[in-house]
Amino acid sequence: MCTRTRLTLSLLAAGAAALLGTACGDDDGASPDAKVVDGKPADAMPDAAPAKRAGTLAVLDMTVETAGAKQLGVKGGVVSISFVDPDAAGGEVVFGPKDPVLGMCTVTKFTQTNKPRPNLDEGKVTISGPGLLKPPLECSFNATAGGYECKVLTDTADVTIVGGKLTIKGKKYAQNLVGSHIRLTGFKADGDNTTPGNQTYNGTLGIIQQTETTTDTELLLSNTGSPSALEMQTGLQFTILGGFAPIPTVPTGANADFLSDNKDDTTQAAQPVTIKKDASTALIERTAMLQPLGDGIDFSDSPTKVDGFPFTSATANYSCAGAKCGAPTTEPVKVIVLSGITTDVPIPDTAPKFFMPPAEAATTYVTFQCAQLGTSIALSKDAVDKILEAKPTRIETRVFIASGSPEMDGASTINFLVGHGAIGHTSKPPPTPVAP
Repeated sequence: MCTRTRLTLSLLAAGAAALLGTACGDDDGASPDAKVVDGKPADAMPDAAPAKRAGTLAVLDMTVETAGAKQLGVKGGVVSISFVDPDAAGGEVVFGPKDPVLGMCTVTKFTQTNKPRPNLDEGKVTISGPGLLKPPLECSFNATAGGYECKVLTDTADVTIVGGKLTIKGKKYAQNLVGSHIRLTGFKADGDNTTPGNQTYNGTLGIIQQTETTTDTELLLSNTGSPSALEMQTGLQFTILGGFAPIPTVPTGANADFLSDNKDDTTQAAQPVTIKKDASTALIERTAMLQPLGDGIDFSDSPTKVDGFPFTSATANYSCAGAKCGAPTTEPVKVIVLSGITTDVPIPDTAPKFFMPPAEAATTYVTFQCAQLGTSIALSKDAVDKILEAKPTRIETRVFIASGSPEMDGASTINFLVGHGAIGHTSKPPPTPVAP
């Protein structure tokens, strides 16, 4: 048997494809295990190969720095959970190691015929603790969506949307739902789908304001699709999701803060986030308690802006300094993580500058990821060249400061990350006019 080992932060990997650690042999380092099966020592018999898993569980509070989104104050929780078989086929590594490790960057290309490794169901994940400023989350695998989603609650009620405000009749909730999202499935105005204008509506909408009346809950939504067609639905089942995406905060003064600033301002007590993953067929139960580093992080002085990825052959350097790296400024160990994705889908002129088409819509796209101890990180010129070979029309970049806990169990490694950061989008510049 191979004992479970909790790795130190000096061995943090970035991304779901990361595998860390060394092979392990006998428990005592010398003699075989004192175990007999059918009259033979267990170590003399062939072992069944354990299932390999590479996973990332990231709990982040992110601000969108792209023009348009920045003016709207788009920020909030992003929970990203993935488990893959690292030996499964998927994508082509065009730069760096196949399994990214601390201090190294990996660029992977995907096409319509060479798609990512599928995300796997490895049991329920719960997120809680004083460092989480929103309701506790229960995350499970959604096969239809092809990945994990985190739920605050599921309920059934009479629901109406009028003028961008959704009213849940006869229900009141103790949880702070601002910053969460509500998913409506099969919403039919007036309870039918036959009258013109009463088409079924399916959508996931951000909650930017919450009011509890004497009997009802009123939620102001960040967008409503076709609000005039969504007048009433009786007995509608809906789900409130957390850590789904940032929301606009400036228009309503919404408080979408998802994670704390690491320490209680009065008592200075630690405010960790607890991430617990239930046991599954391939993995044992795991729990990590991590401080949400980086609150207030600011990349305004970064050599490369989060929304300024170079569309020319050049090194991309991202960094913060001093208090701009977020609270606490004296934390002895910080990890800065850089990741991103491209698309080659044509972007309409009317689309927001922070609009990113779904990955599967692209003919070719690449992802990039790396992590580094400290508060600065860089993509080399060669890495940038490989990213630009995908002929992107838009690049989404994510940079954040986090605490991390990579844990290893036999052939599998799971990385836990908790922190704050920024998201930016860079569009391909128009061609330079040719002088007459």
